Amino acid sequence: MAVVTGIRTRILVRAIPALALLALANCIFAIYIGLEAYEEDGAVWFDDPNRSWFTGYCLRYVTVTELGDGDQASRIIWNASAATSQCLADFPFRYGVLETRHDAERFTPPEELQLGKRYEIEVELSNGAGSGNFTIAKDGTILNEW
Repeated sequence: MAVVTGIRTRILVRAIPALALLALANCIFAIYIGLEAYEEDGAVWFDDPNRSWFTGYCLRYVTVTELGDGDQASRIIWNASAATSQCLADFPFRYGVLETRHDAERFTPPEELQLGKRYEIEVELSNGAGSGNFTIAKDGTILNEW
């Protein structure tokens, strides 16, 4: 019995550092992306300008905030969270459009984006997070702010 216990102890002692290293590796490989807004076919789209054809992101949570200026407070104008482990959308994704079911308790329906307003988008991905700021100019062009 003492031999079996000794073997179990040695296995456990060797497994703990390996598990700790694996947990640390998951933290190290989390990504952070800068999002860029652009207009296509009359809609606002978001993408990572550095994304390659072989890179895929799973969108799990999105918030778009209209940024206040001066006395005007910032306010959330679209918010959605995945109801399951499924992706809300793949990249690129369109403002206000989700590909799968969202969590109804954590949902703010999308409001219309306004000319001359500044916005911030924040996302959570299955393997990281991202954000970006953009303005829709008076002439309708989208200006990304870095």
